[in-house]
Amino acid sequence: PMQSIYRFREAEVALFLPFLRREVALVRPKRLVLVGGVAANRRLRGCLERVCRQQGLQWRAAPLAFCTDNAAMIGVAAEQRLQAGGVSSTGLAVTPRLALEEAAVLYAQQPPF
Repeated sequence: PMQSIYRFREAEVALFLPFLRREVALVRPKRLVLVGGVAANRRLRGCLERVCRQQGLQWRAAPLAFCTDNAAMIGVAAEQRLQAGGVSSTGLAVTPRLALEEAAVLYAQQPPF
């Protein structure tokens, strides 16, 4: 199983790098920034850092401590909500990119979406 995971990771990076090089040639950015869960992939970080050096780009990556998986964060938030006595129906509304200040609308009897 570990060998399969390794091969998948290598294939993923190998597929992404030509795309990145092509985009860098087209867009000509000054820097490349890697954030989010994907930024925890050390192999990808190393490859992107090398590409940036070769292309003369500034390289920035979020510290590993901040490269977390959104699903894990949602799970922790749900557990905290449950421990605080909060419950949600299975009919809870869902919408991407909703500002945190607007999250209460998800719990309305008739969500606007």
